[in-house]
Amino acid sequence: MEPSTSREESLLAGTPVLFHPFHGENIELLEHRRRALRRVSFEKGVVFSERALLEGECFFVSIEGVEGGWSGHLRIGLTTVDPETRPSIMSLDSNSWLFSISPFIVPFQSPLTRSLPTEKGSLIGVYYEKSIGTPRIHVVLNDFDICPNFGPVPTDQPFFAVVDVFGSTKEVCYYLPLLERNIRSFYFHPCISLAVLGGSGGAHFASGEHTH
Repeated sequence: MEPSTSREESLLAGTPVLFHPFHGENIELLEHRRRALRRVSFEKGVVFSERALLEGECFFVSIEGVEGGWSGHLRIGLTTVDPETRPSIMSLDSNSWLFSISPFIVPFQSPLTRSLPTEKGSLIGVYYEKSIGTPRIHVVLNDFDICPNFGPVPTDQPFFAVVDVFGSTKEVCYYLPLLERNIRSFYFHPCISLAVLGGSGGAHFASGEHTH
């Protein structure tokens, strides 16, 4: 898929980006591909944005359901793999940058008032910027802008959002922010840099992951 032209970008900006029809085998897409529910197990819950994201365009999901008894939580990031190609897990692992959401990542908030990013109702997003040269991936956790250190990221390929509805995260819903909460408002806040464990790609897909 070729990167969008300026004219295409102006037409796409502000329009909903639904989930792509291609997804993990345990996922059911509901509400015209706005909602993703993992029916069984704790894995095989990968979903994608239906098109490549524009620079600065944030793909938001809200956590709509959680299920106890599992370890781990939602994972979110970007991939250069077009879901139209029905990618294998091997190609996703080597061409994706995923960040694992944790209840312990709540910077600069009081423990008494904080809203954990793994809780139902949390708003999680991902976007990228190229103004600094090498693309930088941002993860938004309830209004906090996190910059995971993924290492080198390709500069000449389109990025699709990828969400792994994993572990205790059971269900997510695509969220289109209101104009006053447009992602560009985050540019006025400092980005919090975090090291990513598990190699340059961050979190990896489960070895048993299958998509269809």
